[in-house]
Amino acid sequence: MRLRRLGDGHSLCFIAPPEVHHNIREIQADAQAEITSLAVLAWCIKQTCEALDNARPLRIVHGLEYLRQQGVLNEYIPSSSSSAKIAKQINRMKQFCLQIQENESQQLRQLYGAHEGRISAIRDLLNRESTDQLMQHLVEEFDIMERTAMENTNMDVEQEREIAHEIQTQRHIQRPSKVQPLVPTISSGLEAFVASGTYQDLMAMHQGKERGLKLFAYTSAKECAQDSKINPQVCSAFVTHDFIFSVALEPDALLDQYLRPVTWVLSSTVTKQILIISPHEANKLLPKIKISEKIRLHCFAARTTKGMAQSGQMNVYTVNAHVGDQHSFCHSVLELDLIAGSLYLQNGEHYERLCEFLGLISPKFRATASVVSKDGFISDEVRREIGWDKFTPFHQNPIPYFKQIFELRMQGQGFGHTHMGAILNGRVLTDSAFEEPDRMDTT
Repeated sequence: MRLRRLGDGHSLCFIAPPEVHHNIREIQADAQAEITSLAVLAWCIKQTCEALDNARPLRIVHGLEYLRQQGVLNEYIPSSSSSAKIAKQINRMKQFCLQIQENESQQLRQLYGAHEGRISAIRDLLNRESTDQLMQHLVEEFDIMERTAMENTNMDVEQEREIAHEIQTQRHIQRPSKVQPLVPTISSGLEAFVASGTYQDLMAMHQGKERGLKLFAYTSAKECAQDSKINPQVCSAFVTHDFIFSVALEPDALLDQYLRPVTWVLSSTVTKQILIISPHEANKLLPKIKISEKIRLHCFAARTTKGMAQSGQMNVYTVNAHVGDQHSFCHSVLELDLIAGSLYLQNGEHYERLCEFLGLISPKFRATASVVSKDGFISDEVRREIGWDKFTPFHQNPIPYFKQIFELRMQGQGFGHTHMGAILNGRVLTDSAFEEPDRMDTT
């Protein structure tokens, strides 16, 4: 880092932890004197010298290995031989490959134990009669080394190998390819719905809206929906056309990498229907929404951490809230959480409603001896057997479908430790999962 014109209108502040602050004071003549930039620089130089001195055994080992490999190279591939001639000597080249390699397989005693054998082996490799300048330098370095320093050298080498291995296996996240954004527009019929809030005007939007689960028909989850026979019409929440499509894609391309987060939701005070809209639509229609008596605009965020506010009643923030508003969107918000990818539930009651909606066994029926799937899904036959009278729109197991939806929402991040992660993996939540914010127990 270059610090230009330091002292001419600029200043430099050093911030250090307590142990470093104590060490800097120790190298000063007066330990109680004020620490200056000179003292900091002196400490940095001292630490550098100590690090170089500590690494001296490691440099000796590296130097000896370099000389050994150089000798093998000169023996098997002399500079006087042509490349064509060397290439024809297949057996000789195999021997060369075996000799040039450094031995990676070592016993734990050889790696970390204090023993005389390894020190003697290093001493034997040192040729004190050699005229090679590098060898003479290594001899001088070895003579001033302490035995304990040499014994710790192999541990340093092993740590270096592990670090190099970690660097080689670093993950590279593949970003979505660049695409052209679509010009945002107000979906057809949306203004009429904002004015009236009626179900008729909502359904009259035709191509301007889709059922909430229809959003994932344009993603890789569509095949799973077909296998599980998921009918998007079972979803009572709607999304606008402008919310679904934000970028221009090829006809067969998928929206996996281009799903919008659910942020703005319209609710009708007449029918209790909810409609997810795009930020552009919320901004353009904001003046009309503020004066509307039939529509409320809610700010929504998927609950991805336990510390986030619970938006189950859609009352976290409502742009045009009225004093007498009553929020009763239990079923619609349940679907909204699934569409948005909320990972945490509010309480045990919310958990019971979700199990009923998905057709999963809940703690209430946990003691039944009937056979259920490994995901906890209850078939129609078992429902009749145990007297399960709750309505669910799914007659086949929907868990693989919703698991893929959450994987799309999480973009590769793990969520197995969350409420939804437990549910989608067939685990039953206990009461402690909702009582303690820093712990989640499942069975």
